[in-house]
Amino acid sequence: MKKMIMLIGLVLLLGIPTQLDAREVYFRHGSKDSGKARTVLPQVVGDLAAQELTLCIYKYTGSAQISVLDNNGNMQQTYFGVIQGRNTICLKFSDLPEGQYTILVTLGSNVYIGYVDII
Repeated sequence: MKKMIMLIGLVLLLGIPTQLDAREVYFRHGSKDSGKARTVLPQVVGDLAAQELTLCIYKYTGSAQISVLDNNGNMQQTYFGVIQGRNTICLKFSDLPEGQYTILVTLGSNVYIGYVDII
């Protein structure tokens, strides 16, 4: 009976899609007002999986703009929204051709830059 339960559990575990193939996207801070003192900077974290970028924005309240640029600097996608402390945003890249893209996340006067490769 224990073996049967373990076998069923293993089958269920293997049958559930996982995020093991997700790649973390690193964002560097390039603030427009980098010379000014600031106590807490917003935080941007991203994961790319199955041509979908999941952005998590923390420690920020205000308007946000997210731009996706191709290698030539042409804007491919844009997102505008309001963040209230913490928010998760999903961007789908299924309609974009293969290549490297720059992700610009503008939170007030703070700019975060990340790069993704669409394969």
